[in-house]
Amino acid sequence: GITITKGLIGFISDRGNLGTVTVSRPSVQIRLPESAPKEGAADQPPEAGGTPAGAATPGATPAPGPGMAAGALPPISGRLVIEQGSLAVVRADEPASPVAKDISLEVDLVSAVEPIAYRVAMSSPDETGKIAGEGKVQLDLADLSPTALQSVGELAVTSWDISQLLDLAAAFTELPSGGGILDSKTTF
Repeated sequence: GITITKGLIGFISDRGNLGTVTVSRPSVQIRLPESAPKEGAADQPPEAGGTPAGAATPGATPAPGPGMAAGALPPISGRLVIEQGSLAVVRADEPASPVAKDISLEVDLVSAVEPIAYRVAMSSPDETGKIAGEGKVQLDLADLSPTALQSVGELAVTSWDISQLLDLAAAFTELPSGGGILDSKTTF
């Protein structure tokens, strides 16, 4: 279920503060393609006529609302909490295969210009593997590309069987599948 700490009157009186939104027991299933993507398919240019219908034009930004400068976001704050989530992979003609369970995620947004704090944890389906991390991400509102992100944090992986993750990556890329147990602690 979804729980929101603010009611309608709270949103009307303070639109910038979203309060806390809690999503309990979400279940996400990733449906794998029946075959691997064709080499270079993602790099194909659009057909004659330019940008496909409905696609955003690269570099285009929406027009600012009343009283807002171009590229500025309205003041916003809030917290997103995900509790006891699960992730599974579905292959054609096979039942869902669990990848992670007991997924918890907390994202705390103080303002559009402050770093976004996060905390994540999950267990492997057999509960022998654990992943836990936390940190902060600073967005550059003028450049939202992944290379412009500034992040600091820590990620610990304990006894995680990576065969499912490698199979998932191999389904969408030219990477080979494989296996192994990962133990790692990284600071970035």
